[in-house]
Amino acid sequence: YFYYVHVYYPEVEYTCVFFFQAEDGIRYVSGIQKDNIFGFQFHPEKSHKFGLRLLSNFVSILSKRGCV
Repeated sequence: YFYYVHVYYPEVEYTCVFFFQAEDGIRYVSGIQKDNIFGFQFHPEKSHKFGLRLLSNFVSILSKRGCV
């Protein structure tokens, strides 16, 4: 449901990094999170209602932490 431009993906080596997975023929890492750093392989801003929901949830999390 998310918009991808490239087919690159990271190989996660550290167990202390939380990662998100996607599957399209193979299972791969599509995002990572460690502490206050989030990174995604896809483009949430171009992913229609699913991307907007993800960004909205992200803002809600930051709001609860007093970051926005």
